[in-house]
Amino acid sequence: GGGGERSSPFGRDNVPDSIQYSRRVQLSEGKIMSICVRKDLRGQGLGRKMLDAVVEAFDEQVKADFVSLRVRKFTNPTAVELYQKIGFNIDAAVENYYRDGEAALIMTRNLR
Repeated sequence: GGGGERSSPFGRDNVPDSIQYSRRVQLSEGKIMSICVRKDLRGQGLGRKMLDAVVEAFDEQVKADFVSLRVRKFTNPTAVELYQKIGFNIDAAVENYYRDGEAALIMTRNLR
């Protein structure tokens, strides 16, 4: 008769109580390496236009999940403010990132 025993490749006495596993999900990152506006052209919205175009390309053409960049923590507050205005968040700081010892802020913007 049917004793209700479970069939297992491990044998009746070796049925695992649980199975642990992990799944690595690879996210697609768009990384902005450098952006610069000539000093005499600053304050006209050119930096924002360039950023908007790059983020749009990462979103629509590359299908990136997020965009990241690094920016000087102390000596580039104007850039940090601009990045925050267009949806970037500060995720972390990396001490001594630049050759002169200044820290960098890692900023990201999720696209998906």
